[in-house]
Amino acid sequence: MGWRVALASLALLGLAAANDSGLFECPKGRWKLQGLYCYQFFDIKHSYQKASELCQRYGSSLVSIESYRQNNFTADLALGSLSARSDAPAYWLGYQTYNDLQTNTLAADAGNQISQFYGHWALDQPDTNKGRCVRSVIRDSRQEWELTTCEALLPFMCQIQACPGGSKHCSNGKCVNNRYLCDGQDDCGDGSDELDCERNCRFHFNQLSGGQVETPGYDNGRGKYPQFADCKWTLEGPQGTNIVLQFSDFDTEKIFDTVQILGGGRTEEAATNIATLSGSLNLKDKTFTSASNFMIIKFRSDEVVEKRGFHASWTTSTDGQKCEGELNALPQPQILVSPGYGRNEYPGGLECLYIMKAPQGQIITLEVEDFDMEPGKDYVLIRDGEEPTDRELAVLTGRQDANPQFVVSTGSRLYIYTRTDQADSRKGYRMKYYSGCSATINRSNGTIESPAYGVTGYPPNQECVYRVIHPTGGRLSMRFSDLRLHTTDKIQVYDGQGGLKLHPNEGFTGMSTPHVTLSAERGELYIKFITDSTKNAPGFHAVFSADCPPLAAGTGAKASSLDTTFGAVVTYTCPPGQIFATGVLEISIACRPGGEWSNDYVPACQEVYCGPVPQIDNGFAVAASNVTYGGVAQFQCYAGFSFPSGNPLESISCLQDGSWSLYPTARPRSVLRCRRLNTPRPTSWRARASTTAPSSATSATPATSGPASPPSSANPTAPGPPPSPPARACAATTSPRSRTASWRT
Repeated sequence: MGWRVALASLALLGLAAANDSGLFECPKGRWKLQGLYCYQFFDIKHSYQKASELCQRYGSSLVSIESYRQNNFTADLALGSLSARSDAPAYWLGYQTYNDLQTNTLAADAGNQISQFYGHWALDQPDTNKGRCVRSVIRDSRQEWELTTCEALLPFMCQIQACPGGSKHCSNGKCVNNRYLCDGQDDCGDGSDELDCERNCRFHFNQLSGGQVETPGYDNGRGKYPQFADCKWTLEGPQGTNIVLQFSDFDTEKIFDTVQILGGGRTEEAATNIATLSGSLNLKDKTFTSASNFMIIKFRSDEVVEKRGFHASWTTSTDGQKCEGELNALPQPQILVSPGYGRNEYPGGLECLYIMKAPQGQIITLEVEDFDMEPGKDYVLIRDGEEPTDRELAVLTGRQDANPQFVVSTGSRLYIYTRTDQADSRKGYRMKYYSGCSATINRSNGTIESPAYGVTGYPPNQECVYRVIHPTGGRLSMRFSDLRLHTTDKIQVYDGQGGLKLHPNEGFTGMSTPHVTLSAERGELYIKFITDSTKNAPGFHAVFSADCPPLAAGTGAKASSLDTTFGAVVTYTCPPGQIFATGVLEISIACRPGGEWSNDYVPACQEVYCGPVPQIDNGFAVAASNVTYGGVAQFQCYAGFSFPSGNPLESISCLQDGSWSLYPTARPRSVLRCRRLNTPRPTSWRARASTTAPSSATSATPATSGPASPPSSANPTAPGPPPSPPARACAATTSPRSRTASWRT
């Protein structure tokens, strides 16, 4: 059985060699048939990963070469597009090193593996120090393989298996018989066999540069779309373009009848959502741009309300596809912007590469003036050189305040690579570039660094001048957070150009960071960084900020310091016995970067308030001077009660912390009972006292003075304190003798 399969395969290969036999077909477009495979060369530059993604949109993969004949064919196909190049033509092959070639294996983009010894390598290759992705370089009509970094931007070639005659290529690479097209069944598995079926309201505009799209029944805005509409338009422009869609009229039932716009792939599973629209919208000034040469428009309606629908036009654009080249950095600043900046958002699926060049011996400064890209997914990568293997200086992403203001090279080249994904496009960026390292900074706070600080040592033989200007003319201050210079290099700081010297001796130098604050009263810091021609070191990092204005504190508030430089913390307190009107004892404020206080309101001080004069148990207040700090209140016990001290009056005072001092207490009379004052019975009273008093106190006489007795119920108008004392606090006396002794004391 095995020999029959082998024989059939050999016969199939032999038939396939005759490309004009009609046994096999390639997808529509510029695909070329060779053997059992179809090939297409794309003369647009992308990184290895991006090139692989683009091939996958067609159900293909980056080309794999497995025979000498195939190697020659791909070389001839590539030369047809690259022959006009002045340098050696190169393009991506679909191979990457596997495990750094420790197992001598290459991983193919198609999913299989081959031995590295099969490759058509150039001299001294494969060299894993050069990278891990394989490119083909054509020299003297001979195709040689080399390893390079996967970040390099190169043309590429896609490869897909040919389909038998009478069948159609699906977008996922499968083949479907033509009889199964537009039958309402998803035979491909990705819906691409139902892509161009007019009777099913499915339309495919292929390889066009523009056109019109409108809902069924639109009739120039006079008609209405039908119930239960389910339509889809697939727009496909030439490779290397983006689809730009603009609506001239849009009117659907809000929420229920929707238009969805997708971009990035030919099928829905390969595309990402750009927008979902419904209602009556004015979109004449709004455009929608895809991240590739594909866009899908879907329209669905329910059975309730039908309206006009929409009419739109679409065109192709090369914005974002041709963003590469060499830029010459001159002493005069020039501008670099992202594609579409200032007009609309940058396109998705973007890959741009610029190489900036300055005269030999000069360095390049890149100043970020405006920046807004999707954080983490869209970014600008800057390298210190012109090769994708050179040292990384910075990766810019997110918003401007999350990125450095300046990026400075150490040599005469800068590598600037921009990449965006297929979703969430934003404003983009605007950058200024020029030769040299001098800069004028008109900001209220920021940082200053030596060129390539934190990445490598600063370059030799440079003189960088930084002018830091306060936007409104106030005082500026600067501090070093790190300073490590060779002793032959120095930093000089002046209070404005030609102003007072703020540095010691010839300037700051050495490996010790000075802990000083340098302030420019004239509103400008003039800083010179001078390096010699041979030595270097890590460099310096400094922060600067506008100082805070003097703060007008409330009456009585005392400041711990008069320092108003950025970072200063000032604590305000009140004199003893006073508190801030807000009820706090202390207020700390900090001078923030930018020259603003963390709290610009310090209230006035006022005397501590202890609250109302408190009540005491078994006693009452008889006088009070006030209820603020230092105030005194006096208390007296109810009749029959006394203070432990024996004093007829006790005092408390309002303390510094806003509380009253320790409350006095009174003791209740133990067992004595008072009679009514208007019913005197002296004999009976004495007898009763004799029988109830302890034997040791039988000779005592009752006191004739002391706290007044409470009025009897028979005489409610008798003078004295309130008849209903609160809970006990005054302590009781034990006998008439003890009461008398206490009073006399």
